[in-house]
This record gives sequence, structure tokens and C-alpha cells, in this order.
Amino acid sequence: MKKTKKQCYECEKNELIEVVEDVTFEGEGIETHTVEKVPHEKCLSCGNRFFGPEGQKMIDEYRRAMKEKQFNGKIALRIPKSLHATLYKQAKQEGISLNQFCLYLLSSGIVKQEPQKIGKI
Repeated sequence: MKKTKKQCYECEKNELIEVVEDVTFEGEGIETHTVEKVPHEKCLSCGNRFFGPEGQKMIDEYRRAMKEKQFNGKIALRIPKSLHATLYKQAKQEGISLNQFCLYLLSSGIVKQEPQKIGKI
């Protein structure tokens, strides 16, 4: 199916086509977000995109959902029993709670590991 080209609203070249594709945009800070399968017009010459009511609504709804998403500061995490025991022992040695110790490890990105004993195979 051949796509009909229209005149671009910005560069005025006859390179504007209708597309349905994923749209990526910047969020707050360095994060990026992608909304899948958004209908819009795209200029093959200048690269600008123009969103009609349907496409703009999809993007606005996504942005609204991201703003409403709230974090309660809790994570349910399943880990092996042996790792749980190791973390508990290390927290006790440091004189802090398991929660405080895990928070420290996550925020610092450093995991203190005990030497692993390898049994006979």
C-alpha cells in the first residue's frame, strides 16, 4: 500500500506521511518513555512529528499515569534462603537491621560477599 505524502506543516516539503509507530520521549531527569503504536504524521524530510487528537490523547494518558504512579517505599523481593541468611548475619555483625543493611547495599551498589565453600562433586 502506497502512502500518500502531504505538505509538512514545518518545512513545507511534500514529505509528510501518516504512520503508526512507537513514540519515545524524555521524562524527568534522564529517563525516557515509550508509548507503543501511536498514530501520527511524520515528515520524512525534517523528521518532525505531528499528533492528531487520537495520538495526543494516548501520549497525554501515558504521561498522566506516570505522574499518578506513587511509590510507597516497599519492595517485596524473593531471594534464596542462603542469601537471606548471609545478609542477616552481615547486618547483625554491623549492628544494624536487615532492612538498613539491604538499603545500604542497594544504595552503594556494593555487595559484600563471603567466600563460597565448594563441596565435592
